[in-house]
Amino acid sequence: LFSELSGATNPDHRRTLIRVLWEFRDQSAVPVLLEALDDISDEVCLAALDGLVTISGQAAIQGMRAAANRQEKGTPRRAWVEEAIAQAADAT
Repeated sequence: LFSELSGATNPDHRRTLIRVLWEFRDQSAVPVLLEALDDISDEVCLAALDGLVTISGQAAIQGMRAAANRQEKGTPRRAWVEEAIAQAADAT
């Protein structure tokens, strides 16, 4: 699954792979989900955020904080990441 994701060029395919990946609810998926936050596709980013909130944990929260800091203030992506951080923090 990891290798297929890295080679996927179609954003719909990447989004589907991200969703399948986080459905296992395994912490080992967190680094891949965090990487997907920088995907050019908003849909891939949102799917990764869903997974990070579902899996939660300190690694997910810390990684999302770093991702939020990479985004310009006032952008939709930054708002999405900040909301996901709040949701993940509530879940832990």
